[in-house]
Amino acid sequence: MLKEAKKALWVTESEFDSQIAILLMAGAKDLEAAGVVLPGTVELTIANDDTVTDNSTLKDPYVMQAILTYVQANFRNPPNADRLAASYDLQAKQLMHNSDYTDYGDGGDGT
Repeated sequence: MLKEAKKALWVTESEFDSQIAILLMAGAKDLEAAGVVLPGTVELTIANDDTVTDNSTLKDPYVMQAILTYVQANFRNPPNADRLAASYDLQAKQLMHNSDYTDYGDGGDGT
């Protein structure tokens, strides 16, 4: 996911890898806290020298797009942060209401 995030942010150098990794993991945790079951993992390890190892297994395009939007909204205070945050919120809500991405079943009531 680090590679995809760097592309989305137009970042080529590794100087910001640890910051991007933290945002990727935070975006995944935010979705999980909202009740979204991730169909894969977002696992990034940051070494003492700030190098990042990406062991993520997440490949679902809908979930990846939501997490990447979260990263874009929160990386280095972009001028369109409000619009990106609103877009992320909408994507997260769509995932939360899709039974393919929750444990709620068809009833949406947790049973």
